Order: sequence, then structure tokens, then C-alpha cells
Amino acid sequence: MWDTATPIEETLRTFDDLIKSGKIRHYGFSNVCGWQMQKISDTAKLLNLNPCVSLQQHYNLLTRDSELESLIACQNEGIYVLPWGPLRGGMLTGKFKKDQEPDATGSRVGYFNSKKEIPHWMKDWIEFGSNDKYWALITVIETIAKAHGIVHFILF
Repeated sequence: MWDTATPIEETLRTFDDLIKSGKIRHYGFSNVCGWQMQKISDTAKLLNLNPCVSLQQHYNLLTRDSELESLIACQNEGIYVLPWGPLRGGMLTGKFKKDQEPDATGSRVGYFNSKKEIPHWMKDWIEFGSNDKYWALITVIETIAKAHGIVHFILF
């Protein structure tokens, strides 16, 4: 992640030293915005350091804001993208049904929902359980899956 307390030049020089000493082969960043990704790339070029090769970013059909800047910077600079949360905590698997509480034993979403103590990082059911746009998206995904002969698109 971006560290406002440490100059990016220091971080990049450290990564370069680690590569040159054989401690690591490559490095990447996680959860940075577009201008930060571009600054990382430009600074490594300017200082003639080993480049950043990947960005690990929260990205899925429900979380697409990375498309606005971060992914464009990665595309322009030849940096690979490693999405985290691609199934949005199971919300994009088709295992949840509209107007049905999630099974408390079948997922983290269901478990935390049953406890009524949902941590901030697991707010998905609260956010999407009654969201008509979410359910419309799930319907489209199911239609596409069935059209391709995929009866169940639950991946785990």
C-alpha cells in the first residue's frame, strides 16, 4: 500500500536492492490509486530501478472503480493486475437468493449475518441483500452461465 511516511524513492530503492541481492525476484503494490501507480512507475524509470510488475487491487463486477485510473496506468505501463476479492466474498457466486437469509454455515457472509455482528469488512449482505441492481446483475450472470451450458456457476 502507499506509505505517506516513506518517500517512494526509498521504497523503490529497497525493492531494487532486494532484487539485486537475490532476495526477491519481483515486487508489486496493493490498493493504490492511478496517480500513485503512475508515480511508482515513473520514479522507477527515472532512477533506473527494477520496475514494479504487479498491482493487487480490489476488483470485481461490483467493485469496478479501479477501471477509472489504476488499471489504465497498469495497462499503459505493462503492469499485471492481480484482483483480490473477485467473487466479492461469495456475493457473485450465485449461492445467495433474493429474499432469503444466507445460510449461517455456508459462507462468511451468512455466518456474520446470523450473529448480527457484521464487521465493517464483511458488510456485503447488508449492502447487497436488498439491492435491486445487485439482483439484476446476478440474473444476467446466471443467464450468461446457462447460455454457455454452465448449470451451476458457484466456484467453491
